[in-house]
Amino acid sequence: MKRPRQRPLTRELMLVIAVKLVLIVTIKLVFFSDAVKPDSDEVARALLTQPSPAQRNSNP
Repeated sequence: MKRPRQRPLTRELMLVIAVKLVLIVTIKLVFFSDAVKPDSDEVARALLTQPSPAQRNSNP
């Protein structure tokens, strides 16, 4: 009887799972590793200068 790693389907499935794990880790590191540290003054200024949704809807 063959060992499980020698069966073609099992080997292919293990390869696909390994590639998916590497892809998930890579995406996580590339897109989510940098912490966002906004300056509080800039955030406050941006929030105060943007019109609220109520103000946008009141304009005809």
